[in-house]
Amino acid sequence: MSTPRRRATQAAAGIEPIRYETSTAREVIRITLLIVRSADCTQCGPPDPLPHERCVRRCHVRVRARPLPWGVAVPPPTNEAARLAALARYRVLDTPPEEAFDRIARLATQVLNVACAAVNFVDAERTFTKSCQGLELAGASLPAGAIPCSWAVLTSEPLLIEDLSTDPRFCDHPLVTGRHLRMYAGMPLLAPGGEVLGTLCVLDPRVRRLDAREQDILRSLAALLTDQLELRLKTSELAQARALQALVDLEQQALPLEDTAERVLALLHAQLPLAWSGLLQLTPEGLEVRHDRAEVQGEAFREGIRQSAWGKEIGPALIGPAPLFLDHRPAWADAFPPPQEAEPGGVAWLPLGDGHDGVHHALALVRLDRPGVWLPEERLLLEKAASCLSAALTQEARLEAGPSDSLTGLLARGALQQALGRADQQRAGDGLGYVLGVVKLGGLQQVRDSYGHVHANHLLREFARQLKAPGLTAYRLDGDEYALLHLWPALPEVAAQELATLVAGAAGALHRLGYPVEAALGVASVPEDAPEGAGALRAARRRRAARERERRNARQGR
Repeated sequence: MSTPRRRATQAAAGIEPIRYETSTAREVIRITLLIVRSADCTQCGPPDPLPHERCVRRCHVRVRARPLPWGVAVPPPTNEAARLAALARYRVLDTPPEEAFDRIARLATQVLNVACAAVNFVDAERTFTKSCQGLELAGASLPAGAIPCSWAVLTSEPLLIEDLSTDPRFCDHPLVTGRHLRMYAGMPLLAPGGEVLGTLCVLDPRVRRLDAREQDILRSLAALLTDQLELRLKTSELAQARALQALVDLEQQALPLEDTAERVLALLHAQLPLAWSGLLQLTPEGLEVRHDRAEVQGEAFREGIRQSAWGKEIGPALIGPAPLFLDHRPAWADAFPPPQEAEPGGVAWLPLGDGHDGVHHALALVRLDRPGVWLPEERLLLEKAASCLSAALTQEARLEAGPSDSLTGLLARGALQQALGRADQQRAGDGLGYVLGVVKLGGLQQVRDSYGHVHANHLLREFARQLKAPGLTAYRLDGDEYALLHLWPALPEVAAQELATLVAGAAGALHRLGYPVEAALGVASVPEDAPEGAGALRAARRRRAARERERRNARQGR
């Protein structure tokens, strides 16, 4: 259809087309099902002279909603708030392809003899394609109005168009002018409450209309998709109930803080779409990551958080009794500058405990490139996880108050703090430094799970016995974490090597007893690495954690 005829058709229908100034048209995103020219593509930059193919799919860029160079603006559904709430419950946006959805889309193309079929979910600003057959669009997010499905969700009735080129809403659409598609049929995906979540749509280059039997087939396939959504939701709810029970059981076990944190974070990452999470300690000097977990896409955030302004600027501002859940990035971009490699899509911050002696702890979690609110069931799970960690922190505080560890006979954390304080006072007088080592015994939980608590306790006692040496003082800090203090060495580097030799020998002794464990050591010296004991302890822990990551990456072949 020529441009004058299109305009005449639109005018006859009483539709005022969107008009664009030349400067706006140069910047607008032009989208077809296979071609994207996008100045918003953070991976590719400005568009090339030729269309950049599969930009959305290859670069995983969420194209922001903005005016489109065709058709008319799509009005919002009358029940938009309820519809969006129902859609959010299913947590299907931005999820990877699933065979159950692909199978139904394939079946639609085969049974109805059409070229294309897609499963689309429509939120306030975009259309997310969960599955697509006949066109490589699965996983893409297109602005509202980019495809006819934005109109199909306005009612619970199917949208049937025999010829898109004669419809004033779509006659200028790239589907029509570029791909030469004509027939469109969109069957709404209805939630149990009647809300329209999206569509199962089919398209074909032939001008045709689905007959009553074909419409019934499409309606039945759409109902199967809704059933699949309900199954996903019930499965997720069951998994969350099990996760909550696992947290209750974990809290009752009263494990050391490090073990508790490791299990809690692993459980949260298995249940929620997290990129990074961490148990953070905030002191007047700044922020320390006590324990954290990162997925591949969260590695940049893990490294960047230690160098960010969180500890000195943002951390103290967030110390408070109430959890904080931040959803879309635009609402908090200024307050939470992320590393350049990462693009947070949401943050949760849950304070832990009362902050004894000016030291506060918090559970922090980050989602990357995933918009949407933290759902009530997600918040419930995170708050239970915070309760579990708070209980472990309380137990740790009780252990610190005692002078020695009852299981191993070594001095406890409180004794180490006192020893470091005395060493710092003496150094202020005579200038003598010291070397501090922090050891993490890996594999304790495996021994506990495989052989029971009796063998695990024997392992801890034997490791403690192996750490005793002349000129050194050994401490048990928490669970499988130990410390070694070497006061006033003549040569700090020699003392550090002595600590490494001692720890390697202790681990070897455990291997000879049949325990599949390994020990990671981090060493820091005063004044070479830190001016005082608290800083040396943090530095030693960081180096020990780095050593653990190196071993983990080596095992994974990174």
